[in-house]
Amino acid sequence: MTTKLSRNDILKATQDYFLIHGKMPSIRQLGAELGCDPMAIYYYFSNKQALLEALCIELVGSLEITKKGRWPLPVQSFCEQYLDLLQRYPGLLHILLTMESNGPAQYFCQQLDEMLAGHFPNEKLTTVVHLIVDYVHGVALAEESQPERWREARQSFSRGLTWVLQQAL
Repeated sequence: MTTKLSRNDILKATQDYFLIHGKMPSIRQLGAELGCDPMAIYYYFSNKQALLEALCIELVGSLEITKKGRWPLPVQSFCEQYLDLLQRYPGLLHILLTMESNGPAQYFCQQLDEMLAGHFPNEKLTTVVHLIVDYVHGVALAEESQPERWREARQSFSRGLTWVLQQAL
């Protein structure tokens, strides 16, 4: 009895492979993981880039957005979850930064935009969102380049983010 392959099965297997191996699987490796003909994957994803984009959207979309807590705690929480995601999936940041599509990046920026909307004037909002995104990515790159010091970088992250937000006000 064979089980029917689904888009979710492919995304889950890709996510698991990425988590274990620290890189995206080839379509052939993914087919082996799923026990299917690699060509069957192309029924759901037109190419590896489409699969990569769907995975990134899935991962970034899994971040929990909370409106609870005094501002800027929700922003800090969201950014910390994003950093945790980037740490769990080494290489994900490089993939996000080099993707032709900007779906996952748009989602992250849009969520920040919504969290910050009532705290900054419209003419400053885009600049503040970009400043936060650049700061978060800088911290992620620092953690990636010196993984033995990630705890230290993470401890200073919240203070730094608070400072960035205060400077922007």
